[in-house]
Amino acid sequence: MTGLSERALFSDRLSLWVFVSYGVFLLGFFFFPDRPLHYKFYYAAVLLPGLFMAYRELPLLWKNGLFKLLLVWLSYQLLSGLWSDNLTRADFSTLAGWWVQVVTFIIVTASLVRRYPEEFDFLMRVLVAGIALLAVVSIFSWYATRPFPMSRLEPIGRIDNAILAGCAYGAFALLALHFAVVSRVLPVRVLYGAAFLVLAAAILLTHSRTAMLGLLAAFIAMPFCFGRRAALAMLVLLSMIMVVALSAFPGVFDRFYMDLHWRPLIWENVLAHIAEAPWFGHGYLSDTTVPVGRRMFQHAHSSYLGFLRDGGIAGAAIFLVMVAGFFRHIIRYGCKRAKYIVPLLVFAFVVIAPDIDRLIVRPKELWLFFWFPLALFVGISQQEAVRDETSDS
Repeated sequence: MTGLSERALFSDRLSLWVFVSYGVFLLGFFFFPDRPLHYKFYYAAVLLPGLFMAYRELPLLWKNGLFKLLLVWLSYQLLSGLWSDNLTRADFSTLAGWWVQVVTFIIVTASLVRRYPEEFDFLMRVLVAGIALLAVVSIFSWYATRPFPMSRLEPIGRIDNAILAGCAYGAFALLALHFAVVSRVLPVRVLYGAAFLVLAAAILLTHSRTAMLGLLAAFIAMPFCFGRRAALAMLVLLSMIMVVALSAFPGVFDRFYMDLHWRPLIWENVLAHIAEAPWFGHGYLSDTTVPVGRRMFQHAHSSYLGFLRDGGIAGAAIFLVMVAGFFRHIIRYGCKRAKYIVPLLVFAFVVIAPDIDRLIVRPKELWLFFWFPLALFVGISQQEAVRDETSDS
């Protein structure tokens, strides 16, 4: 065996290992007992071998315009840490480490989508079914000792924030609905239709306004990829679910209005802070806390305001250029087989508007509903670029 063939064999085996461990990592958000153990699994099973994959894949990915836009914005966010008032070497080193983790996750996702398109589609189907099954376990275990449905559902596993849990369920609910619609086999349609209903119920039980808003926006965006009839049927289905849930459990929806008045007050104070450094922001390592009266909130409750606070108008402009590039690609190429991508992207960009804050973080729940859809789309666009080169030759 020649050296070249040995390296190719090693690369294939490494990719297979990363493929399996990558799937376990994503599903692990819902069954790993705590965050530290999940972090360690990602570092050992995905990040380290993923760095070898990134070294081989980066030259090819660098030709991808969407990846470049994403990398430019991420790099600006990283560099903005250098002009933070409270900059320390330790904090910047930590931020740089998180940046590497996010970028490696994007490269690994895009590479797996490009290399194994059919297998990756199967992986997403397995993830949807597995997360729906774990959601059922979470619902029964949580409400076995708590009032149903007034207590906010927290899933089993490492996710301990109901809002983030709702958003994570939302991303995979959209995938479940996609698989239910596109499948031509009735049992498969029933399976993923049931998975969607379970995940939609889990979202309602988390009492997450953010996830519900994102889901509604995603449904409205569905005509761009699905036929109008299919999209209208999905919107009617969502409306029926809401009506039934509202009729059966009006108390849950009453809770949606609790503490809602704090958001405008938080945003008002954040905007005042942004005005102090409008062009280039206060830097990514600046203080995120927001005082409102006697209360102190930990973050801006809006990633878009966070972009302006940390990177100023320049950083927000780079982000908007990136978003425009993503949707320009969709308009140019269409959705083709990946009809789920537009709803997923809309969901990702909407849920970070009324909540969340910074996005360059170690593996957290927002990776499931923000970085995963973006990386997925980069991989899909990479497939199209390879097909175009093949057809031209």
